[in-house]
Amino acid sequence: MSRRANLRGHLDRMKKAMTSLGIAVAGVLMSGAAQAETLRVEAVYAAQIDLPPGIETIKTERFGGDLGEDAAIAITERLSSITLDLSAMDLEPTRWFRVVSEGSALAGDRIFLGGRLGGRGPARAVRNPRAPDAILRGSVKSELIERRIKPRIEKECVKRDDDKKCVERKEIRIPCWQVTAEISPRIILQDRGGLVLHTISQPRAKTARYCEDQDVVSSLDMFDALIDDLAAQWRFALAPVIQTDNIRIMESRKDLAKQDRRAFRDAVKLTNTDPLAACDAFRRLEATNPAHVSVLYNIGLCHEAAGELEAARDYYSRALSQDPGREYPSGGIERISERERAAVQIAARFAPAS
Repeated sequence: MSRRANLRGHLDRMKKAMTSLGIAVAGVLMSGAAQAETLRVEAVYAAQIDLPPGIETIKTERFGGDLGEDAAIAITERLSSITLDLSAMDLEPTRWFRVVSEGSALAGDRIFLGGRLGGRGPARAVRNPRAPDAILRGSVKSELIERRIKPRIEKECVKRDDDKKCVERKEIRIPCWQVTAEISPRIILQDRGGLVLHTISQPRAKTARYCEDQDVVSSLDMFDALIDDLAAQWRFALAPVIQTDNIRIMESRKDLAKQDRRAFRDAVKLTNTDPLAACDAFRRLEATNPAHVSVLYNIGLCHEAAGELEAARDYYSRALSQDPGREYPSGGIERISERERAAVQIAARFAPAS
């Protein structure tokens, strides 16, 4: 069987398993209380980029720049800690990547002992070679800019009467500064053949203000926060994520059949105490309001929370056909697309070798 056919069959099984995951999650989440006017949806969403199959071991080379070492450590720690619980897909909780730093030997690396380059002594290979699947390299530079800004104006009492009440004030100007910490990353991920898989090179900055009578802003804390943001960007770029969201239902009753407005309002209230009953109520309203955007969207969200993605997409599409460009149903379709991309990514990651 070809790898393409093998992967296609594996993907079909994965999609069914991910639907089961959604139903199981929904059964737990929707049986308890949820936040008012929302339904809870737990799902696996796709990594921002689609890595080729087989990228499991990443080697981090030494980064350049004054913050390069800090960035390399933060990114290595973040990527190394990615573990997804995919037990509903009959997969063991697994670490998504193995990340090693420059100078550490990979399992299976060939290490030569007893020989010299260009010399006569024979080298002895004690392990078989195994190159990393991808290499992360780059640099991170920093810049700190401090500038004087408009002073803070306060009024200070300079004279009081016999009752200690202030009768004369003067205006004082307190010097203030603005501090901007900026990092400029140039980081690239390449496969073992040199193909560029992903790059991040956008500068990022944090700004804070302080005045003469306040504590000086810690530039170290600002740079630490920027490095953490950079590491998080790499994490979400390269691996899927399991995420729980409280997603708002639509509450507009405009254009509902008059006899159904109270039932719709009651269904909205039920999302706080009994989401399953709320979903049943929204479904009953469809019979007399088959083209109402709020009814269609809320039914779609109920299907999404239960992992019934095809039905959810259908209801979101019907809602959009009544009100093109509406943010709620278009956002629902985007979430479903990301869940389907995640299924493809996971199938590719765990597809059996042909």
